Amino acid sequence: DIEGRAGRPLELLVVFKGPDGVNGTYYSEIKRVGDMVLGIPTTCCNASKALTRRSNFRFNFQYVKGVVLKINAKLGNLVLAMNGISKGLPQSINWAVSIPWRRGCKTMVVGIDVSHPSPGSRQPSVLAVTAQMDAFGHRYLCRYKTCARRMEIGGVADDDLKVMIEGLIDDFAMITDGPPASILIFRDGVSESQFAHVKETEVQAFKDVAAKLTTEWEQRLKGSVWSPKITYVVCQKRSQARFMPERDDTGRGSGNLSPGFVCDTG
Repeated sequence: DIEGRAGRPLELLVVFKGPDGVNGTYYSEIKRVGDMVLGIPTTCCNASKALTRRSNFRFNFQYVKGVVLKINAKLGNLVLAMNGISKGLPQSINWAVSIPWRRGCKTMVVGIDVSHPSPGSRQPSVLAVTAQMDAFGHRYLCRYKTCARRMEIGGVADDDLKVMIEGLIDDFAMITDGPPASILIFRDGVSESQFAHVKETEVQAFKDVAAKLTTEWEQRLKGSVWSPKITYVVCQKRSQARFMPERDDTGRGSGNLSPGFVCDTG
């Protein structure tokens, strides 16, 4: 009915709730219908948090700004994208986001993680693979699948993982008019003892999919060679390594390394 009155498909559904907020039952159902039935992103807002009684029911700008940021992201982060095109991004963001595409090297950034149930639960774990679908890294698609309970690696069959990866590469190619020239994968939840295993399974899965699609895409590209560069990065939060600068020239006086510090061995 709403789409009929508007005369065009909905892009976002915003649900406002009164002082009691949106409880777990309503929230879960709103997200289920939006994601699985309607295919429309949803945002739930608590009216009592947006308008505070302490200031005679004036806007709580901190809460409203948080909601607006979420809405902007769900609509593809158009604000940042337009600023980047018309006014130019800050140098730090410009290097990270724009250069790989401006040089004709389209990069697909992929994230992989496994969500595990709480201790004692009989629910399965869930493997999720997400990939960006635009030059700014703000639009993305996701593939997910239930897997063996509390298994970080190897919880799904290799063929299932390859199907997920192949589907994301095909979607990327369809949306951006061509396959990625490089694939950058970030993987969370892997310990050092699992490096060899993840190399044999997940890294190899990306290589196998790329090899499978090479012939197909070379035919579509009319003879051009398609051989994507694959970079696999394991993200760890509990590293015992500590790095300190020889001198503090950041001007902050904290003695810490500058944000974005990278230590690489070659």
